[in-house]
Amino acid sequence: MRYALQQRLTVDRLIWLFPVVFILHDLEEVFTMVPWMEQHPELMARLPFAPAVTTTAQVAGAVAFEWVLTFVAAYCGVRELRRARTHWFFMGLTAALFLNVFTHVGQGVLARGYIPGLWTAPTLLLPYMLYLYGRLRTAGLTDLGGLLRALVMGAPVGLAVVLVAHQVGGLLF
Repeated sequence: MRYALQQRLTVDRLIWLFPVVFILHDLEEVFTMVPWMEQHPELMARLPFAPAVTTTAQVAGAVAFEWVLTFVAAYCGVRELRRARTHWFFMGLTAALFLNVFTHVGQGVLARGYIPGLWTAPTLLLPYMLYLYGRLRTAGLTDLGGLLRALVMGAPVGLAVVLVAHQVGGLLF
């Protein structure tokens, strides 16, 4: 079974799944974020800064911007795969999404309940990211050091992408 999966789901196809996995996760946020914020004003009041996106259209605009970046990252990842290496932007964005799993789970614990993205983070993102990184290691495209560098790089890359995306979403809608 595992061999059949690896035969059909080549590393380049697995990399192209990145935008698909991203959008499936972020659609949960698009449809739940604004209603959740409206239902939890006490939690929103404790934030150190006001959210840049406050309407569903703004959230969707931010997610659309991020989605385009996942396609760029996947393209870069596949291009570098042909050169038998990984691309820093692809590794940075995938690491940011991997770290996002723990952000959602941590926020859910702090909120003592559901927060937008909590369902798909551990059930979709985490298995995809673990499988992706395992396949990249098996293919000799990265090692533990490379994964750790990606995680260290992923945090600031991910934060920058989210902040810019929210500004874009706020400007567009």
